[in-house]
Amino acid sequence: MRNKIHDTNNDLDPDEKKILIFKAESIEKKIRYFFQSNPGIHFTSEDIQRNLNLTECPLTSIRRSLSNLYNDGYILKDNQVKKMGKYGVSICTYFLKLNNNQISISFNDDNN
Repeated sequence: MRNKIHDTNNDLDPDEKKILIFKAESIEKKIRYFFQSNPGIHFTSEDIQRNLNLTECPLTSIRRSLSNLYNDGYILKDNQVKKMGKYGVSICTYFLKLNNNQISISFNDDNN
């Protein structure tokens, strides 16, 4: 299993590290199930944060989970379909990988 956190300063004790790894895995599982429940729809990291009510979770952690899920082959990243983020920057979208030949065409248009 890949390490889900990066303790670059080596300042975490083993118990703290275990707790952080558990939290990271939990967030990643929530995001994975969210995509499985919404096949064919594109979501940004901000969409995920809002829809899963992860307001206490930093966007960087959500983006790391998206990268992990992408690298593990569960979701795909669409660099062509982007959405304007809350800070005025275009954000890439991700969607569930349905099978080897099928791609998603729907777009999450929720701007709440």
